[in-house]
This record gives sequence, structure tokens and C-alpha cells, in this order.
Amino acid sequence: MVIAIVVAGSVGVGAQPAGAHGIDACWGNGTMVTADPFYYVGFGPPASAGFNLVLSIGGCVLTHGGSLSGGPLLGHCGLGTVSIQWDGHAGSGVWAGATVAFTGPQIVGSMTLTPDALAGESCERGADQFLVSAVVVLSTT
Repeated sequence: MVIAIVVAGSVGVGAQPAGAHGIDACWGNGTMVTADPFYYVGFGPPASAGFNLVLSIGGCVLTHGGSLSGGPLLGHCGLGTVSIQWDGHAGSGVWAGATVAFTGPQIVGSMTLTPDALAGESCERGADQFLVSAVVVLSTT
């Protein structure tokens, strides 16, 4: 099963009638590709880039559907911020170390970002391909 979460555009995933309440969640492991490379502080300039996230192992539980979109990811490897939208609800996150923490108010979760070393990626030289483990939850109750 491939769960595609496109965060430079958006992906529709079905819907219930307006005003429906519930909890949607997606989790898994996969890859993330950014439009521009990210560097450690002192190794290159800060970046501002949209990104595509594909969770190839995992799943979603969707009670009312909607779409996930967002970006940009701003800053340096391990030091930045991100904006996210899911079904019209805004969230934001902080990238600290290898972890991005999404802090709501209705979108919460986290993902780890590790440069894909097998693909030759490193934050010293500029990374635009990352390995990801993620869980993101939208609560509309």
C-alpha cells in the first residue's frame, strides 16, 4: 500500500458532509523530497521549500476525509519551521534535530527526518531527499 501525502500541492481523500466530526490519522515510513536542498547551520544558506512526502509502509484512518497540504519548510537541517493544512485546518511545526513536531491546535503529530545517506544525501553538502517516519492526527471533535 502506498499512502501519498503531497505537501506542495494537495491530495483529496474523500469526504463526509460538512460539519462532520472525527479523528483522521496517517502514520508510516517513507521518503520526503524537498524542492531545494537543506544544509546545517554554517554549511549553506537557509532554504524555503515545498516538499512531497510518500509513506510507503503504514496507513490512514479517515473518518471524514479531506486533504493534506502545506509548506513551506523553512530554515536549516534540524533547525526550522513548517506550515501544514488538513481539510481547512491549519497547523504548524518546529524542526529540531531530526524531529518535526506538529503543534496543532487541531493537527498534531511528529515525523523524523534523516538525510538519505544511501542516496548520497547529507546536510553538510545539502540534502533534498530524506527518510521519514511520521504520524499526523487531525481532530475535528
